[in-house]
Order: sequence, then C-alpha cells, then structure tokens
Amino acid sequence: MSITSTYLASRDALREKIMSRIDFSRKVEDKEVLDLIDDHITSNVPEMLENLSVEEKKRLRQDLFHSIRRLDVLQELVEDPQITEIMVNGPNSIFIEKAGELRPCKAAFSSMGKLEDVIQLLFRNYLPLYRLPLIALINVVFMGKTMISTLFLASLGD
Repeated sequence: MSITSTYLASRDALREKIMSRIDFSRKVEDKEVLDLIDDHITSNVPEMLENLSVEEKKRLRQDLFHSIRRLDVLQELVEDPQITEIMVNGPNSIFIEKAGELRPCKAAFSSMGKLEDVIQLLFRNYLPLYRLPLIALINVVFMGKTMISTLFLASLGD
C-alpha cells in the first residue's frame, strides 16, 4: 500500500478519536487499545477506509497501535533484526544501518510533536526495558524551543 497524504490524514484523525476515548487515569492494557482501534476501523468507517482491502486495514490497525502504544514509525525498524542502527534527524529524516550500509528510510513521523512524544516515551519507558542490549544513545539537541536535531542510535544486534 502506498502511503498517501489522504491515508496519513485519515490515520491521524482516527488516532485522535481513539486517543480521546482512552481513560489515561488508569492502566490501559494493549487489548483495550486494540479493541478501540478495531471498533473504529470496522464500525465507524470513515469514507477513506471504505475501499481499503483487508490487508490495508490490517496495516492501518498496526500503524495506529504502534502510534498509540509503541514507537510509532520506529517500531518496525526496532523489531527488524537486520537493522543495527536507527538515526532520526527530524520527523522526516530517518536513516538506518542495515548490512553495514547507511541508507535513508521512507518512514516519517506525522509531526514534530509525535517525534517528541516518542523521545519522551523512550526516556520514560523503553531505555531500561527495551531490546537495546549493548549500546543505546539518545541525543536530543534543542535551540530554544525548536528541536534542530534528534539522533537516536542503537546497537540492536545480539
């Protein structure tokens, strides 16, 4: 499925609707989030979703879940055992190292705010617990209130 601006806008609108239904005053399990996503994809079908195939809806479900509960666009990269480094230099500037070769990645965050959310999530939850066994370095550079560079490097191999 090629990702279009219509898909991204619809995904972001669905994400906001789902987020507004989550009660953050208590612990929310992944299954509850997935149930909300499923409800929005199957019951509250926006026009854009009417023509999606089953596979495309599965992809949307995964994208929404990763955006809400995981590392958003970085999640698949972190889970790929062939990727040894992930470098993020801004919401639309992600690079990976795979098989010793540094290459640009097509993945992009929907906004600077979403990238900042993922950085906070990494610092708060993932660094002590996640699959970053040998080296994990997160360096965030701000100029005033504007992030000018973000760099996330991780040795993800065993």
